[in-house]
Amino acid sequence: MNDKISAQTTSLPKTVPNLSMAKWQAFNLYNKEEWQRAADLCVQILLQAPQDIDILHLFGAILGRLKQPMEALHHLLQAARFNSTNHARIYNNLGNCILDAAVSLSNFTRIIHPDLVRMDSPKRIFLRDLPELGDHLPLVSVVVPCYNHEQYIVEALLSVFSQTYPNIEIIVIDDGSRDLTVERIKHILGESPFPLHFIARENKGAHATINEGIEMAGGEYVCILNSDDRYTSNRIDALTRLLVANNKSWGFSEVGFINENSEPITRGKHSMVDDLMRGRDSLDQNIPITLGFGYFNYAISTGNLFFSKTLWKRLGGFRDYRYVHDWDFCLRALQWESPSILCERAYEYRIHGTNTIHESKERSVLETYQMLRNWKNAINEAASIDPNRIRLLKGSWELAMLRTNQAYLIGKERLLEMGEMVLAAK
Repeated sequence: MNDKISAQTTSLPKTVPNLSMAKWQAFNLYNKEEWQRAADLCVQILLQAPQDIDILHLFGAILGRLKQPMEALHHLLQAARFNSTNHARIYNNLGNCILDAAVSLSNFTRIIHPDLVRMDSPKRIFLRDLPELGDHLPLVSVVVPCYNHEQYIVEALLSVFSQTYPNIEIIVIDDGSRDLTVERIKHILGESPFPLHFIARENKGAHATINEGIEMAGGEYVCILNSDDRYTSNRIDALTRLLVANNKSWGFSEVGFINENSEPITRGKHSMVDDLMRGRDSLDQNIPITLGFGYFNYAISTGNLFFSKTLWKRLGGFRDYRYVHDWDFCLRALQWESPSILCERAYEYRIHGTNTIHESKERSVLETYQMLRNWKNAINEAASIDPNRIRLLKGSWELAMLRTNQAYLIGKERLLEMGEMVLAAK
């Protein structure tokens, strides 16, 4: 029993006259967010029925609300041990508690996956650390999928035209825009210092448009530019040098944020930027990159990806997701290797009222859940990959399940093992 909570209830009766009624009252108090009163009542019930799964579960959830993650974990573990059915809500709450408790102690990775911490650690690479390319300058294909971005498309294309890297081709596909995007593109085509291919056709969707552009690409490397974002002038030079120097097939850079007027958005000035940057912060904790991708899409945007066309072919292109095709691409790329990351801002992500991510939070969450479940199937089928990479991928998937409230998919025994590891680390 939790000493902190029980000490607050010493003046309460040690028994309740009707357990069924008391349980109903406890749940009712919880739903009213009267958590301390609900906790007091749970203590009384557990004194009489210490193995009551429903109350152990409820008490653990309440203690989590009261910011006592270790005490919450103790009771949720008890509920999971006594539970003989596949009670998804118990396991999901236990997973949430495991994550909260581990983070409250120090670092989730070091507690749950101590043997993986030294594997795949992020390396801080700056442009000054990268050698020049020499005589061989591989062709880089820039694919620009466009849809209803008449306000931003000219600025996006100009950011490609101003690249310092000399060996570029540009492929622009308008995906059925209904505004003046096509007219704006045609007006600026003649300013391109690089070969440029332009197609305007009916709407097929983002992933199909990106794949179509990459299929046309003749470059050894491919990068994407969302038509409302922009590159820094040295992006392609920096990312090409990054991949060549590290013998990698994919990578990305740090991201800056701009508003509708192309003004920089700093941290603390916009909730979306703050949420994205909090996710990126985990890289600073030396979490293995592969493991961390189960928690957050570090690349942030499709437009921040830079990869070989060979890798794209190997992965079968981008899949039919509206909100998470970039994250899905990264997760599948991780089956082969970790990315190289340039620790300098070379991509500028524009935040505005019509960002796709703003369309429907519910649909985005559901698509994320489906994508992560499909990823687990891909991991299970990847028998030929290095065993250590498989372990990293499975650890990454577990972290994803904890974070997305799908811990029941991890399974009872592994969740109990995780919970005990966190309690032992206290």
